Amino acid sequence: MNLKLVLLGIVAFSGIALSAQTIVFQEGFEIGNTGDWKVLDVDGDANNWGIYGSNDFTVSMGFDGRFVGSASTKDSEALTPDNILISPLISLAGKNDVKLSFKVGALSTGDFAENYSVYVVVDSEYNSVTDFLTFLNSKTPVDSNRLSAHGPFTKQISIDEFKDEEVRILFRHHDCTNMYVIGIDDVVVTAGTAKVNEALASKFSFYPNPVTELLHFNQAGNILVSKITVSDINGRTVLYTDLKQGMTDGELDVSKLQAGVYLLTISTNEGVYTKKIIKK
Repeated sequence: MNLKLVLLGIVAFSGIALSAQTIVFQEGFEIGNTGDWKVLDVDGDANNWGIYGSNDFTVSMGFDGRFVGSASTKDSEALTPDNILISPLISLAGKNDVKLSFKVGALSTGDFAENYSVYVVVDSEYNSVTDFLTFLNSKTPVDSNRLSAHGPFTKQISIDEFKDEEVRILFRHHDCTNMYVIGIDDVVVTAGTAKVNEALASKFSFYPNPVTELLHFNQAGNILVSKITVSDINGRTVLYTDLKQGMTDGELDVSKLQAGVYLLTISTNEGVYTKKIIKK
């Protein structure tokens, strides 16, 4: 089966760093808004996650520049928040030794007992959710803590159980009242360098690369491609195609892309193969 894919609205970057531990996704909230992160005000009090700057508070917060925060008090009024911050789609296809790190702190040196939970949710589950409160209460968070001091604290958590998945990371501020503000910053997902699937690499061909408009790919054999993911340098999934019927070859229309580097990951019945593509 041959398939033509059209890629639209994707931001390109000019380079990519490769090392023993690679950055799959990173977010420092420096653009001044939550960008392509989503926010949910589950408790319905019209207060939610938002962007703060270090100069918004007299206390030295230990965050560099801007960060994202959620309040449990506002204008001397006590709040009992249940606010959820949802990351963009992150591809862990072909990754191993996956770790999540982030910085978390309370914005008060006295009223610091903010409570938070962190969840990693597979995209297929996320897309089927109709009631987030019930859904999250049925999930086991990868991290859940009530802050015992002002902080901030740098947390690192293994999320390797989610390797090869398309996921979203959810930060939840909940089960606390009349503290001040919790802050989250420097969200980073890293992974170990996976071994190249030499068998698949020898069977697939991509041309032309660098590419201007159409990137063709085909393979020797009868390998069925079940999923195609294209990620940018920050690890954001910019294309995700689930091919239930499978396919053997195809072409990607990348004419809408800005010049830069992307990672194309192909999942097949014989394993996963990742290829760097360059858009001219």
